[in-house]
Amino acid sequence: MSKVSFVVPIFNIEKKALQRSIESICGQTHQDIEVILVDDGSVNDALEICNNAAKNDTRIHVIHQENQGVSVARNVGIQKATGDYLAFVDPDDYIDERFAENALSIAKDTNAQIVICQFRIIGEAMDGLNTMQVQEIQTAQVTELQSDVMTQHFDSYSIGSCWGKLFDVNFLKRKQLEFVPGMKKSQDRVFVFDCYGAAEKNREVRILRLFL
Repeated sequence: MSKVSFVVPIFNIEKKALQRSIESICGQTHQDIEVILVDDGSVNDALEICNNAAKNDTRIHVIHQENQGVSVARNVGIQKATGDYLAFVDPDDYIDERFAENALSIAKDTNAQIVICQFRIIGEAMDGLNTMQVQEIQTAQVTELQSDVMTQHFDSYSIGSCWGKLFDVNFLKRKQLEFVPGMKKSQDRVFVFDCYGAAEKNREVRILRLFL
């Protein structure tokens, strides 16, 4: 069974949102996971919440560091990950309980290095997300970044966000794919487009869209 590492960068997040995010990760139907909570110098009770969660679930690992920004926090998560696959979750988001199970199944069936998932904005109607559908896109097409291929199949948030995706950890580490420290905006977009460009075409890798 493949292990999935979840990386959560945390800085002064509201208590209720953080607890809900952690609970959604720990409640995955796929049980072989680790949860890496990277506290980036929070000055509220976020670190205490993380430590308390770790006491109740041995799969949770807490890393505390001086504030260095979200890019560094996510990079620390990548470096510490021991799973076969990795997903980033923002601390004010929460994920479907089937996220790891379904995305991992697709990644293994297709040898994908990146699985892209759809998302919901809470409070807005999002039709057509009740059943799982899969659409394949050849990596060769995806790396044509000047074409319309990406926008034809994905919305802008799905394209440029690091959350809502499952990454092959060996792929990330072998290609030395990391976030750029110090960036105030568009850290996600730079990282994921680097990942798209690094995907190895000769392995028939596919980037997939997963509806939950």
